[in-house]
Amino acid sequence: MSWEKIPESRSRPYAIERYVFVDSLKGGRFRRDPEPLLVPCRVLGTSLEAARVFDECLRGLAHEEFWVLGLDQECRAQKIVRAAVGSEGGVELDGGRAVRAAMIAGCGAVVVAHHHPCGDPMPSLTDWCTTRELLDGLCAVGFELVDHLVLGDGVYASLRSLNEPMFTAATFTEGRP
Repeated sequence: MSWEKIPESRSRPYAIERYVFVDSLKGGRFRRDPEPLLVPCRVLGTSLEAARVFDECLRGLAHEEFWVLGLDQECRAQKIVRAAVGSEGGVELDGGRAVRAAMIAGCGAVVVAHHHPCGDPMPSLTDWCTTRELLDGLCAVGFELVDHLVLGDGVYASLRSLNEPMFTAATFTEGRP
């Protein structure tokens, strides 16, 4: 299977707030990173543009991480939150932490992403199950999951593109209601 490549962006970068989950003995918390994330575009009209944003966070890591990107009504990137850090073989994300990350992002719609350090963005069965759980959990508290992206080595897979019926919300190109 061939995957869509993530080309270099030539646009002027925008700064968005970045938050990270910090593990602690009391269950962990999110804290604001003092360095904003410079993203290649502010308005995300396609999954490729979202992949470019996540690529800024995930490129070159030897372990998996799970990120949540908040979008406003005009599909503009607002805040990005690292919800979980895993190992080379995977990352575990419980639904509660995903919901808390979406709340930190402060928007009604989110795009989530993680990467496969092996370079192959082929979604695993676990990726599909996590997406289903996220769709259900986020919807239950009023958030829209726009897409789940899996990044590889300069390429990405959009779970929405691979299984559109799984996602019932508006697509990037349709805009937000």
